[in-house]
Amino acid sequence: MCGNGYEPLNKIINNEKPLWVCIVLIIIMCAIGSAVSIFKIDILWAKITLCVLWLMLVIFASCNQGYLYHRPWTMVLDISCAVSITIIYGIIYYCNFLWWHILSVSLAFLLFAIWCILDLKGFCKDMSENTYIFLVSIWHFWVIIQVISVSYTIETCGTL
Repeated sequence: MCGNGYEPLNKIINNEKPLWVCIVLIIIMCAIGSAVSIFKIDILWAKITLCVLWLMLVIFASCNQGYLYHRPWTMVLDISCAVSITIIYGIIYYCNFLWWHILSVSLAFLLFAIWCILDLKGFCKDMSENTYIFLVSIWHFWVIIQVISVSYTIETCGTL
């Protein structure tokens, strides 16, 4: 973490200070995602594609959310990788999803939409560094829990 933690996020953005707590959590999340892809998914094309996407996500999410190189294009690539991972999980597990998997994904998309709206309204620029790190950390813990729970509670849908 940089600064005293109570500086507005826009000051962090303008100074280009990386948020190392977020970056470490992103690395952990992507390592877990890659490990789950390697060891729990039997479909070769999905395994390879997911590992590549998790690797790309660690780079672009660290640049975007960790403020290593926060630019509009890193944000677009961060979101694109995350959405692609979600779509592939949907494809390979669709036939076995339980109600709570669908509820969790729906809630995630809703919260993401709310975050985007608040960001467009300027709410995030006045947010403190600690609040941003807290919210981003909750999001990444949620992703970690979902990746593990889906892959360990249901089977893939055949060979696709």
